[in-house]
Parts: sequence; C-alpha cells; structure tokens
Amino acid sequence: GDFLGRDSDEFKNKENELRKKKFEKLKLEVQSKGIKSSSEYKKLAARNKWTAYNTLIDKPEWKGLGDFLGRDSDEFKNKENEFKNKENELRKKKFEKLKLEVQSKGIKSSSEYKKLSSQNKWITYDTLKGMPEWSGLDDFFGRQKEKAPDADISA
Repeated sequence: GDFLGRDSDEFKNKENELRKKKFEKLKLEVQSKGIKSSSEYKKLAARNKWTAYNTLIDKPEWKGLGDFLGRDSDEFKNKENEFKNKENELRKKKFEKLKLEVQSKGIKSSSEYKKLSSQNKWITYDTLKGMPEWSGLDDFFGRQKEKAPDADISA
C-alpha cells in the first residue's frame, strides 16, 4: 500500500467527508446568491472561484440542478406557489378591469373589440379567449343571454 496511508479506509472516509462539506458549502453560497440556472452559474463560476459546472455534475453529491440551486426545497416551492398565486390574482384583476372598461365603452362584439384593441392597448382577442377567466362572449361583453324556451310545454 501507500506509505502515507492514502489507501486506508480512514483516509478515504475523511477525503469523502471533506468533499461533501466543500460541495455543501458551494451549494449554500450559490443559493445565497439567488442563481437560477446552469448558464448563470457558468457565467459566475470563474469569477467566484467555484468548481466548473461540468466537473460539478460528475460529483457523487450531485442530485440535479433543482437540488443544487435550492429549487427542490419546500421553502422554494412555497415561495414559487405564493408568486404564482399573486400572478393569478393580478391576471384576474386585469381581466376584470378590462371587462369593465370594454362594457363601459358599449362594445358588444368580438369584431368591435378586435378593431379597438390595438388603439386601446388591450390584449388580443385570441389571448383573451385563452385566459382561465374567460367564460364566453355574453359574459365578457355584458350581453344578456337569450333565454332558452321552456322545455315544459304542459297545457
């Protein structure tokens, strides 16, 4: 064996522990800087004296980019959900505001909306129809739905 003892299990265990600690330290540093992608990591690696990305992904500690950047943590997922909820609320408010504006201008058809949408800086009609809030032309334009004739024709 190696006269310095580098073949011993004890040495290999200490070496593994040191590698794991260095990896965890790097992972925390990267997460604290708020890095969101591998390309962002690659841009900053040399300047920050971090392990090269291609070397990093070959480490036994590597569990994927999401884990490394902290995107797999519950805290991250909670923040992401909060953000999505706020985004949804904002979209709903914008939709309702647009709906009221369109109704207040007396617009009653999609062709009328399409004609006026660019000068009013409204979202396109196709985008509008694809929104989760969309529930049809009558609702959006504030039109009264035609009542279906009663099926009960008892004399």
